[in-house]
Amino acid sequence: MKRFLLLTTTFISFTTVALAETHETPAVDASAMFAPQWSEFYAFGQVSAPIGVQPEYTYVPVDSTTEVPMEGAAAVIGIGYEVARTGNVVFAVEADISFGNYDSGQVLVDTTPCITNAPDEACRAEVSAIATGRALIGYKQGAFTPYITGGVAIARASGHADTGACGGSDCDFDEALTGWTAGLGIIYDINETFALKADLLQYELEDPEFGSDSVTGSFRFGEIRIGAVYRF
Repeated sequence: MKRFLLLTTTFISFTTVALAETHETPAVDASAMFAPQWSEFYAFGQVSAPIGVQPEYTYVPVDSTTEVPMEGAAAVIGIGYEVARTGNVVFAVEADISFGNYDSGQVLVDTTPCITNAPDEACRAEVSAIATGRALIGYKQGAFTPYITGGVAIARASGHADTGACGGSDCDFDEALTGWTAGLGIIYDINETFALKADLLQYELEDPEFGSDSVTGSFRFGEIRIGAVYRF
């Protein structure tokens, strides 16, 4: 009987060890779990329009400021690269250029420097092209990836104010204004290749130079973009 119990105990011990070795759980490499997942380039196209805050011109001697709101539309083409994805967090960079016509038309009001009712007088602001280079940080939730973005911007801008406000000399500008842009966006994946994309950006550009120190400008404006993404 003792011999039987000894053999039984030995058999059970041997079987338990064998099963434990057979079903041993593989070690989990924590560094592999959180390693970045690299992706490829993507292209995007959007239509855009100015929105929200708009350029302002100021007649310095009396500190009189007039908003010069722009309207219009532009076409945006760009390319992006998803630098890395760690868990649900996405890091990317984008560069784009847009061509169109953001134009205030003639803004005629009762505040200097926008009071003269004549051709090429009163106030006007135009943007014909914009280029940006931005970083993007998003958080993927299923098909949706909301993100924040920001970077540098340059815009081809022109405009004018009353000639009289500049002492009778030319009171206009036509130059490339540099600055920065920041905003929010969202991407919705339709499939592995195509997605929808929307952005809401704010531009803060350098002040334009009129023909006289008596007129200054604050050239900033908002922009909404809607379009699509193609992943290579």
